[in-house]
Amino acid sequence: LTARRTHIQLINLMERKLFGRTEEEKQRIDEIKSQSIAACEHQRAQLKRCFRESWFGWCGKEQKTFWECFLKEREQLLLKDQVNRGTHVPDNHWDQGEEKLLSSPSDQASR
Repeated sequence: LTARRTHIQLINLMERKLFGRTEEEKQRIDEIKSQSIAACEHQRAQLKRCFRESWFGWCGKEQKTFWECFLKEREQLLLKDQVNRGTHVPDNHWDQGEEKLLSSPSDQASR
């Protein structure tokens, strides 16, 4: 069952890339973006202060700090969202072998 579900998840992922996101997915991603920004509010405030106070907006250190925080938070929230919805594909799914991914559970039981 797990291999079949993983295969279906991969097909769904390819369809989304081909046909775009649904409104529900867009809303979920927007919410994750807002939560990530809120989690990095301190770094964001430092960046905004730097932009206000610097003559040419040379705030490389502050930008790097904010974006590292934002991307880390977003990645964690996206992973959590995928796990909660049951659409997370494990990192090692390619290690299972193509034959195992494409075969049905009944085929595997007979081996």
